[in-house]
Amino acid sequence: MKLLIADDHSLFREGLSLLVTHLLPHCTIYQAENWEKVHEALAQYYFDVMLLDIFMPRQQTWEEELIKVIKKETQTIICVISASSEKELLQTLFRVGVKGYICKTASSAEIINALLQIIEGNRYFPAQLLQEETGENNSESIHLLTLRQKAILKLMIEGKSNKTIAEELHLTENTVKRHIYNICKILNVNSRVEAVSLILKKELLNYIAL
Repeated sequence: MKLLIADDHSLFREGLSLLVTHLLPHCTIYQAENWEKVHEALAQYYFDVMLLDIFMPRQQTWEEELIKVIKKETQTIICVISASSEKELLQTLFRVGVKGYICKTASSAEIINALLQIIEGNRYFPAQLLQEETGENNSESIHLLTLRQKAILKLMIEGKSNKTIAEELHLTENTVKRHIYNICKILNVNSRVEAVSLILKKELLNYIAL
């Protein structure tokens, strides 16, 4: 896997690079300090994942720079990392097709979780934004769950423990815990008990049938 980290602060780039290396030891990481270097890197290599600070030095607006990259790199997973969390910005990022948003104030654990989510094909944005952008409430947002998350939720409803779920789905227990955390985030509930209760109360079992 090839990954590009683009940020105009070298200390942040290096720190994020170390975190990604720890998470994905076989990943080849490239760095860029501005949009010009991003375009130069894209002219030479194909990247599986790009982590971009959109407010880097640029010749055009950040929107124009980002759209240019999205149109060219249609198969690349693009995630924006920014200190700004304004709702209008997040809405724009979501609507142009960015796969995820990570706030620079996020903890290492949050960043790792976000990376794993987007690599697995999910979109990573604040739950409230996902609900607003898809026009769905917490019960209808079940459609945002992946097949793996639905399978885990189904086993949760059957009363199975994390350990049993992990064994049945051939996953590690930590992976199951991470999926449950994200299930709760998507459904806008605070615990696995609330998630199960929501499904049973709203009679949504048919929606998680595999």
